[in-house]
Amino acid sequence: DYVQCAINLIFLVAVGVLLESILGFAGILCGYFLCGVSTLSIYCLLMPYSSMPIICSAGAIGGLIALATFLN
Repeated sequence: DYVQCAINLIFLVAVGVLLESILGFAGILCGYFLCGVSTLSIYCLLMPYSSMPIICSAGAIGGLIALATFLN
């Protein structure tokens, strides 16, 4: 949905500026990828027979927000 995409983009820009000063671009990329993969893994463990695929961008953004909170 477009609203969720816009909210994810806003949070990514807001948190990305803060995290880039701490971790750098490569750190943000690795953190985004690892948080997205872990969200997908947990989803697959909890709902193994689901026929609806998900895009884990919201989980990745949430992971970056948690990382920024932890590092500050």
